[in-house]
Amino acid sequence: MQWIERRLRDWQGTLEEKMHRLNHEVSPGQEGRYRLPILTQEEKQMVTRKVREYVTQHFTSKEITPLQLNGREHDLVNLDVAFWVAGELRASAILADNLPLGEALRQCTERALHDGRFWSLNSSELSELCIELAPPALLGHW
Repeated sequence: MQWIERRLRDWQGTLEEKMHRLNHEVSPGQEGRYRLPILTQEEKQMVTRKVREYVTQHFTSKEITPLQLNGREHDLVNLDVAFWVAGELRASAILADNLPLGEALRQCTERALHDGRFWSLNSSELSELCIELAPPALLGHW
């Protein structure tokens, strides 16, 4: 039993190190940029509102203004977006293309809305829609 516990601790430490490298190492020429920017609470709310605008636009063809986040919209990210309605996962998409945050949000939302693994969202569910954003392979809410 102790052997198993020791192996689990070793595995967990290795996983945490890999995820840290995944989210903080950058490509050559991209020094100073992270794959997942650390956002303030206000920025997280703005990003979530923008995703909700993209979802609403999908149903209403409403014009959307580009994301403005004090220059942070150009931070390169990998992203996972999930849409939940009444506690059920209804759409999900992962974008691992290291795109600017504003473009990654738009593309990932569009992919999730066309996710054929789930029943399609409809406009009557927008008021119940819960949006989850996370770096790929990590759980968390923005």
